[in-house]
Amino acid sequence: MDDISDGAQTDTNRVHAPLTDRANREPAILRGLTSSEAQMAIFIVMPIYAVIGLAVAFATKIWALGVLIASLAPMLTVWAVAGWMARVKRNKPDYYYQHRFKLWLAENGLIKSRFIDHDGFWEIGRGVPFPRRSAKGNRSNQPVKKVGV
Repeated sequence: MDDISDGAQTDTNRVHAPLTDRANREPAILRGLTSSEAQMAIFIVMPIYAVIGLAVAFATKIWALGVLIASLAPMLTVWAVAGWMARVKRNKPDYYYQHRFKLWLAENGLIKSRFIDHDGFWEIGRGVPFPRRSAKGNRSNQPVKKVGV
C-alpha cells in the first residue's frame, strides 16, 4: 500500500518549504535562553554579585576572593536560571513569560498595563436601535437606547 509519507521521503524532485513559524524567533544560545534573555540575566545579577564580592573582599582582606565571587557567581547563576527558565518556557507560546511578568507588574501597579484587562460590559460608543415591528408597514419611531449605560 502506498503511504503518503513514504512517497514524500523517496521523491527527490520535491522542494521542501521552510519552517516559517521559526523564521522570526531568536535562537536559543544558552540552555534555552536567547541572547537578549541571557544579557538581561547577566545585567541583573552582575551588580548584585559585584557588591557581594566587594563586601567579601573587605571582610576577608583577600581581594582575589572578591574578584572570584564577582566574576564566577554571575556565570553560575545565569546557568542555573537558564535551566529554570527552560522549564518555565516549555510548551508555552513565544514570549509567554515576558507577558506574564509584565502583567504581574501591571497588576501590582509597578507599570502601566498595555494589556486589555477590562472585566465587564463593553460599549461600542453609539446607540443600537431596537428592532422595528410594525403591523402594516408603518415605521415606528422608537427611541434609540445606549447599550451598557
